Amino acid sequence: MWKYIRILWFVGLPMLWSYVTFILPNLWFRKSIPLAQRYRQLQGLVNVILKAIRIDLIIKHESYRSDEGPYYFVSDHTSMLDPFLFVYLMKHPTRFIAKKQLQHQFILGQATDSIDAVFIDRKNIRQAAKALQTVKASLLKQDTHWVIYPEGTRNRSPETTPMLEFKPGSFKMAMDAKATIVLVPMYGTHRPLKFSLDWKRYPVQVDFLTKITPAMYEGKSTQEVAQMAYDLMQSRLNEMKQFDRNYIQSMQIKGRK
Repeated sequence: MWKYIRILWFVGLPMLWSYVTFILPNLWFRKSIPLAQRYRQLQGLVNVILKAIRIDLIIKHESYRSDEGPYYFVSDHTSMLDPFLFVYLMKHPTRFIAKKQLQHQFILGQATDSIDAVFIDRKNIRQAAKALQTVKASLLKQDTHWVIYPEGTRNRSPETTPMLEFKPGSFKMAMDAKATIVLVPMYGTHRPLKFSLDWKRYPVQVDFLTKITPAMYEGKSTQEVAQMAYDLMQSRLNEMKQFDRNYIQSMQIKGRK
């Protein structure tokens, strides 16, 4: 009960206020407002949200956070919180490749759209191809980071199941543009928004694991690169799960859970 009240007050109200004061204006007037400015405003909202939902961030290889790159980030997907965690983490503007359905979600969709996300309608081949060309053109210009979730949908049981299969097409734009791919496994984002859990703190692990450079994928197919990325990330996620179990046990001993 108290978690409902806390999230409504400390997350819901700031989101509604931000929706009216800058998310909608940034959508309406995006051509006259630089992406960097729109991104900083959204970062401010995300900072408030993460503080309110009591996350303990455990980050490995933090140097990527301020690195201009730009990079093509590949991550696993278990929560609506995932993209906003990237907004918090990355100093430089970071854009997203997402399903068309997200664009129409109240506040979350508009917030993502306000920083020039690209939305893909898998049922419309022409629209999807045009959207992916936008991503490729940006990668060639090297103007922003990009994030993609190659599973294509959320894994709703990350504690008991491995990642969903990676879609090879998720890597095609990066490979065509000879972009540097960075693998970013995350673990723990599925818990803070669960109303059935009311912990004092929620551990969330993030690892900017490794680069896959053009030299490393030259001559390989998208299927081979997708499998290589999957294997590396799943291996690291297995380590994260074990760390998570130990961390939660230590929280219980200290009375923090």
